[in-house]
Amino acid sequence: MERTVDLGATDAFALLADLETHERWIPLTRITAPADALQPGDVVVARTAGVLEDRMRVEQLTPPTGGTAGVLRMRKLGPVLLGEAVITVEPVGPDSARIRWEAQTWLAGPL
Repeated sequence: MERTVDLGATDAFALLADLETHERWIPLTRITAPADALQPGDVVVARTAGVLEDRMRVEQLTPPTGGTAGVLRMRKLGPVLLGEAVITVEPVGPDSARIRWEAQTWLAGPL
């Protein structure tokens, strides 16, 4: 998914890197993240409908600076899904940003 928003890249990235707010965009999903600021190596757990658990490790957390894009890259660890999710926030103006949310996932099990 790719979308341009009327929000500066720094603010857009901060909103998207606050994983506990993702329930706004992913219905029925609650994310548990470390209480402190998110860091590479942190493991977060997304639970959908109270039963589907999706564990992810933060691989990269680079906020946008100057004119460069910010990147949040997470590796899916199972037990149901494996793969990677990448959120990129690129400044396109002082008060706008292009957000790209990509995910490559597959089932971890034998199905």
